[in-house]
Order: sequence, then structure tokens, then C-alpha cells
Amino acid sequence: MRPVVSAVCLGWLAAAGAARADDVRQAAVPVGKDTPPVTITGCLLAGTKPDTFVLKDVTDSAGRAADVIYWLSSTRGLKDHVGHTIEVTGPVVSVSEGEVAVTTDPSKSPNTTIEVDARGKEAKAKTTDPGASPSTRTKEHKAMPVHRIKVQSVRMLAMTCL
Repeated sequence: MRPVVSAVCLGWLAAAGAARADDVRQAAVPVGKDTPPVTITGCLLAGTKPDTFVLKDVTDSAGRAADVIYWLSSTRGLKDHVGHTIEVTGPVVSVSEGEVAVTTDPSKSPNTTIEVDARGKEAKAKTTDPGASPSTRTKEHKAMPVHRIKVQSVRMLAMTCL
């Protein structure tokens, strides 16, 4: 396994209407390998570059999914779960800043593109958005806190994404 972090998780549908988390909320996040783990769930997508992934429609046990990018410490075991609903558990070991861009351009593709730039790395994935208008181009770009998760476990919850 590569030591470089290359998996990204974000709640892109929920994030579309959510405000950026403020500095007070970021400071209140417990950080460190000995902190209680957070559990996130969502639909795993393959990134456009090898060994990168995006988790969409994220929910989390901390109640922050709409305001946070979750960056995973490991991609081990993710390739076998592309297209599945998965659960990832581990403690938040660092907090930094990142950016998310969600773009829909029906004149170029029926897919929605999710791009994340965080921790000096980026991940990009394409997915269909059943709620998108077939003729409307949209682009949302926002800064968000990045919570790096030290992955302790990855578990498949369903063979398909809901």
C-alpha cells in the first residue's frame, strides 16, 4: 500500500445547502489517535486517477457530514467496494482546510463532477445526479474543514448505493 493518502470522503448533496463550519466549531473537534472514533457511511465512487476514491451522500456519527470533508488515511480495501454503500470508522487525527467543487454541465456530460483539493492532494470523481436539471449548468465551489480519519475499519453495508 502506498503511504500517500489518496481517498476522500464528502457529503456532496448535503454540502450543497450547508454553510461553511466556523472556526469555533473546528476548534471543538477532538483530534488525535486516542480520541473516540467517528463512523462515516456513504456510496463509494472510484476517482478519475488510480487508487483515489470519493464517498458521496455521507452521513456521520458526529453530526458534521454537511460541513466537513473527510480524508482517509488509507485506501486499503476500498477498490473492492466501488459502487457499494460502505462504513468507515476511525479517529480524527488532524483538521485542516480544503475546497470542494461540484459541477454539472449537461451540454458536456450527464454526470456531476466532484473535485476535492485538500492537504496538498486532490481527488475527482464523476457520478450521476438524479436531482439535477437536464438543461441547467451548475458549479458550486466552497472552502470546508478537512478531518483526516485514521482508518481502523472499512465495512460494506450494501452491494449497491441507494
